[in-house]
Amino acid sequence: MISKEYLAGFVDGEGCFNITRCRTWILPRLLITNTNVDILKQIKGIYGGDISSRKNGKDNWKVFNMYRASCKALKTIIKDILPYLILKREQAELCLEMMKTKDIDQKLNIKERMHILNKRGI
Repeated sequence: MISKEYLAGFVDGEGCFNITRCRTWILPRLLITNTNVDILKQIKGIYGGDISSRKNGKDNWKVFNMYRASCKALKTIIKDILPYLILKREQAELCLEMMKTKDIDQKLNIKERMHILNKRGI
């Protein structure tokens, strides 16, 4: 079983918090991409979410796997790892802020703030 501290470091290094717009929904999510599916399966087993696999690039490149969490799974993950996050703390806090509001203008503002943070490469 992975610890909360380990997961925070894994998310800081391999993860991406973002906010996506899907039809009428604007929702936060966490994406973690890695070629080792076993660690992603452990995360899914603890928190839920889903995993997809893709092969991109050249023939000799490994298949990469993507773990995706939103809604309840994302909220639980953030609450567990927030004290240990270093690089992606602000993005995680914006996800929590997004989950608390129903106001569309406020959600769009949070989405723009997230875009700016992620554009910096953090």
